[in-house]
Amino acid sequence: MRQELGPLQVVVGPNASGKSAFLDVMGLLGDLLRLGLVPAVRSRTPDVMNLIWMGEGRRLELAVELEIPEDRRIRLPANGYRRARYEVALGLDAKRTLDTRRDALAEAR
Repeated sequence: MRQELGPLQVVVGPNASGKSAFLDVMGLLGDLLRLGLVPAVRSRTPDVMNLIWMGEGRRLELAVELEIPEDRRIRLPANGYRRARYEVALGLDAKRTLDTRRDALAEAR
């Protein structure tokens, strides 16, 4: 799913359609960075597979992309980056233990 967000976002839909899950994405990413992998997942569910839509697939993949505000860009080294992207994949490894892969990427002009 890809969703551009504006200053005001209204989310509507039937029960169990993923509205709360959509809104929790930013909370999950923040908790991953602040608390670490296991506490971030365990605060939501005892089984990471519950985070995977309809139990399909073996991992949950998230990516957030944002434009770096001009007032923040001028504080960065002169690298010309205008956008940043953060990607994370959560799932179970071969031993069925929680595993993650993260990448912080930046995009030049």
